[in-house]
Amino acid sequence: MAHTVEQVSIWILEAVEKEWRREPDVYKCRPASEVLGPLKAEHGITDSQIDHAIHFMCSESRQYLSIITRNDGMAIIPSDNGLVMLGRLELNRIEEREKKKWSRADKIAFGPVCIGRS
Repeated sequence: MAHTVEQVSIWILEAVEKEWRREPDVYKCRPASEVLGPLKAEHGITDSQIDHAIHFMCSESRQYLSIITRNDGMAIIPSDNGLVMLGRLELNRIEEREKKKWSRADKIAFGPVCIGRS
């Protein structure tokens, strides 16, 4: 299954945000290869897809990530823009769950009324 650059970007952003919450100091957090490596097996994505998504997120118009080069490799943390994007994604997920919950509740509540009128 082919994943879009947007979907891969979301997975990366979520992974670096989790690492940033674990260790906010860019000089103490784990290198990007350790943080992003598990995404390959978990989602069936490749290094090139990860690289493409990182470039997508670091574009001048987005700037969702901050990348720091260290002696042990590259460290990636979410930028303020990236944290805002994650907040929006979470709000969208909550809204979708609420819509589904209300949709199911409506069907349950109104189902017997409709059946009774038949």
